[in-house]
Parts: sequence; structure tokens; C-alpha cells
Amino acid sequence: MNQNLNKNKNPLSKAAEEFNSKGELSAETLAEFEKMSSKELIQAYFEYEQGLPAMDAPQAVELSQQDINSIQNSVGGEAAYQQLVSWAAQNFTQSEIQAFDNVVDSGNVDAINLALAGLKARYTDANGYEGQMIQGKAAAPADTFKSQAEVVRAMSDARYDRDPAYRDEIMQKLARSDLKF
Repeated sequence: MNQNLNKNKNPLSKAAEEFNSKGELSAETLAEFEKMSSKELIQAYFEYEQGLPAMDAPQAVELSQQDINSIQNSVGGEAAYQQLVSWAAQNFTQSEIQAFDNVVDSGNVDAINLALAGLKARYTDANGYEGQMIQGKAAAPADTFKSQAEVVRAMSDARYDRDPAYRDEIMQKLARSDLKF
């Protein structure tokens, strides 16, 4: 295959050809997708979709409940799926919505998951996301009393008697401290 011709092809077309011929995607192809922004990925998808042969009156394919669950779980469950679809209805152009609907109607679970991954990426780009910890738990506050003398000094402060917020702060710091009385 001529490498120069392949460079001008849509990345999804190249990936589909590679998958059809080898049964898997190479690390290079996956790396190419990782370099693409979500906007570029969606644009490539729509270009790919437009390049497919037109079908007369496509029939919607019924998905099994297991397929539906698998698709919804790929983005965090039914509620997350509904949230994404609702967001897309408000933020996508009519042609983007139609293209997404065409993929869903195709019944191709892999294509639906790919389109949904693109949708989720656009949603995340627009709305941000909550970070996830890789391991461990959040660091405990380091603000503790190191001795009984520090406790006495803090309680001797005039604010301790007249400021409830200061007094609460001292009590919380004392609770975090590992002091034996």
C-alpha cells in the first residue's frame, strides 16, 4: 500500500482498513488517535460517516438489553448516558445529532461506543471533570499540636474565650493531634 496515499485518508478510514485486515489496531494507530483532540476526532468521524455509501431508508436495528447496558456502562451507566445525550441535544448541530442517531440506529455496538466516546470527550472538554486519585487517599491535614504546651498556648489566647470559630479550629486541630494527656 502506498504510504503517501494513506496519509491523506481519514484516520478512521485507515483504522477501519487496518482492523479489517489485521483484526486489531497497531500501537501507532492508537497513538495517532491519542494525539487528536476530541473536536478533531468528532470531525474525522463525521467525515468518515459522510464517506460511507448511502443506504436507502436505513432500518434501525434492535439492540439487546445486554448491548444497551454495555453501551450505557461504557460512559458510567444509564444516568450518565442520559446526561450526555441531553447535553448533546442542546449543544450539537442538527447534522451532528443526525449522524449520532444514524450510528445508534445501525445497531453496531462498536461504532456506537466509538461515537459515544467522542461525545463524552466533547462533553468533558466543555464541562471539565472531577479528577480521580490513582492510589491512596487524600492527605490528612498536617496542622496538629506537637505538644501539650502548644495546646495550652492556643487555649490561653484571648480569642479562645470570645471567638467560637477560633475555639472550633483549636478543637479540630486537637482532634487531629496524637497527644496523650
